Amino acid sequence: MTDFPTNQLRSLTELQAFDVMIAFLESYWQMHGKSSDDIANLLSDVSRNIWANGSPGDPASWSDWQNAVSSVLDTTSS
Repeated sequence: MTDFPTNQLRSLTELQAFDVMIAFLESYWQMHGKSSDDIANLLSDVSRNIWANGSPGDPASWSDWQNAVSSVLDTTSS
């Protein structure tokens, strides 16, 4: 295993980070045989392929995401 690259981290917008989270979850779900209904439900909720405007399948998931981003940024910036 390689060391965690703390000096090589890239910046992402909130939307890019949201899309990365979706890609990570999809990959994890597929690698584990698509056996988790919980992950499948979460992927459905956050999918940006449902609505024409690209918003998540469950619009509340975007505000949940923004709250999570804020909590991490508040923790790391203090």
